[in-house]
Amino acid sequence: MSKPYREATRARARPTVLVRYRPLSLLVVLGLTALVLALSAVSYSQALGAIRSVELECERGSEDTCSIVRHYGPITTREGVPIGTVHSVTIASHSNKNSTTYSAVLFTKTSQRIALMRPTSRAEAESTRAAIERLVFDRTPGKRSIPIEGPAPFLALFALLMGTGLLAMPMLFNQSARLELDFERDEVRVTKHHFPLRPERRTIPAGDLRRAAVAVYPGSKGPTYGVELELARGGNVFLAGHGNGGSEKRARQKVDEINALLKEHAQ
Repeated sequence: MSKPYREATRARARPTVLVRYRPLSLLVVLGLTALVLALSAVSYSQALGAIRSVELECERGSEDTCSIVRHYGPITTREGVPIGTVHSVTIASHSNKNSTTYSAVLFTKTSQRIALMRPTSRAEAESTRAAIERLVFDRTPGKRSIPIEGPAPFLALFALLMGTGLLAMPMLFNQSARLELDFERDEVRVTKHHFPLRPERRTIPAGDLRRAAVAVYPGSKGPTYGVELELARGGNVFLAGHGNGGSEKRARQKVDEINALLKEHAQ
C-alpha cells in the first residue's frame, strides 16, 4: 500500500465523538442522595424501634439494680441503672402539627434521661409511669419485672416500606447517559445509567438519527426537561427518564451540542 493512499484513507476517516449528558449536576445529585439516605436511615430506625418490646426488671437485695431489657426480635439488649441513682419517673410530651403524644421517661440523679417507651396516648403513658414507679421505688427485696411495651408490627412494616421507597428515589435523579457518535462505522451507541441499576445499551444506525430535541416531562411541581433522540424509524430514544429534575437550559445546551456535531459530520 502506497504512502499517498494511506494518507488519503486517514483523511477520510472520521473519529468517534463522545457526548456525556447528566440532567442534574453531580453536586446536586450527591446532595440529594445524601438527603435521601439520611431520611431512609431515620425510617429504618423507626422500623427498628417499632419491632422492639421492652420490659423493666428490678432486683433489690444483692444488686439493687433495675435493667431496661429491650428485645429486637432475636436480639436482646440490657441497660442497667442502679436503683439508688433513680430520681423520678415522669411524662414527656411529643408534639407535631397534628397531635401530641406522651411517653414515660426515667430520670437519674446525674440528669440522665432514659426513654422507656414509644410515644402513645396520655392515659397509656400515665398508666405505664405509675407501674414503673411502683416497681422502682418498692423496697421489698427480690426480683420483679413488668412489661412496658410490645412490638408494633404494622408500624414497623410501614416504616420499613417507607425507608425502602426512599432508597429507590436516587434512581429518579441519579441518571446519566453517554452518546458515542461513531461516524466511521455509521452508528450511534447510547448507554443510559440509572444508578444503582445496570446500564442500558442500544446501538442505532447513524442514518436513523434525525436530530436531538428537548423532552418535557410534566410533574406536580412543574415540568422537568431532558434530551431525546428523534429517529426516522423505531420511536424516539430518551437519554433520561421521567422525574429526573433537569432544567430546560441544561437540556437545551446538550441538544445544541449534539445537533451541531450531527450537522458538522453530515457535511
